[in-house]
Amino acid sequence: FVDESIEALPIGPELKRALLVRVWGSAMRWLEVTTELLVATYAKERESLARGAFARRSETVHAIVAGEALHSDEASRILDYPMRRHHTAFVLWTDDTDPAADVLARLDSYARTFVDESNGERVLTLPSGARELWSWVAHFDGQEWASHVDARHSDLRVAVGASGYGMEGFARSHREALAAQRVAVRSGGSSGITVYEDVQVPCLLTEDLGELRELVARELKGLAGADGVTTRIRDTVRVYYENNCTAAATAAALGLHKNTVRYRLDQAEKLLGRSVDQRRLPTELALIALESYGATIAPAP
Repeated sequence: FVDESIEALPIGPELKRALLVRVWGSAMRWLEVTTELLVATYAKERESLARGAFARRSETVHAIVAGEALHSDEASRILDYPMRRHHTAFVLWTDDTDPAADVLARLDSYARTFVDESNGERVLTLPSGARELWSWVAHFDGQEWASHVDARHSDLRVAVGASGYGMEGFARSHREALAAQRVAVRSGGSSGITVYEDVQVPCLLTEDLGELRELVARELKGLAGADGVTTRIRDTVRVYYENNCTAAATAAALGLHKNTVRYRLDQAEKLLGRSVDQRRLPTELALIALESYGATIAPAP
């Protein structure tokens, strides 16, 4: 149409060509500007919608965790995640301080491998800070999923709660994963995976490390020493308690001769200043706390 209109003008060929170049140049510039504006507007709207969806998801998750009354079907719709299932919660984080690292993307990718390897139905992830991710896996049965998590990434750490059903189980498993994370962080250890059921006793004891340190010093005395010999003796006493104070079962569990177990128990009693069968409960709690928190609550030498 443009070409035909210019061709019909009563002007010379040279002027027509110049006019065509001018018109089409202006048209191309208009098209470029319009396209850029459309793309920018689309991106802005898409980002706004994404922020809104993320805000709704975050608000819903925090409401469930806080125990607020929500309908499970409505929560499932907002989260695109089935609430009428068993759930296992994970907290994933890293101590990596490299500002250039795309930490959340790595954590999210790692969380999704739990479903791939365990035939879970769905995974839900939610960032909690720049270097931490909350995650849940929905599954049909109540199996414990800690065995499906491997420490393939040495710089990524995971805390795992026990499985629970429905929204209540969703929230409880998350609280347990957070509690396990606190033990992992405060212990100063480098273990890649911390399972709540392995640390639930120190989680329930107290969060006051000073009190735990006093418990360890008061109950274990010399048995709290950090040297290799004392550590082996302490581990023997712990396994002895786990096996209902039976020397034969302790020897079998540790792969030792019964006489070796008895010798170590004798050494433990010298360090404790009493029989290992006295004050068993506080002594066992102190042993568990020291095993979980390590040097963080070890008495000063």
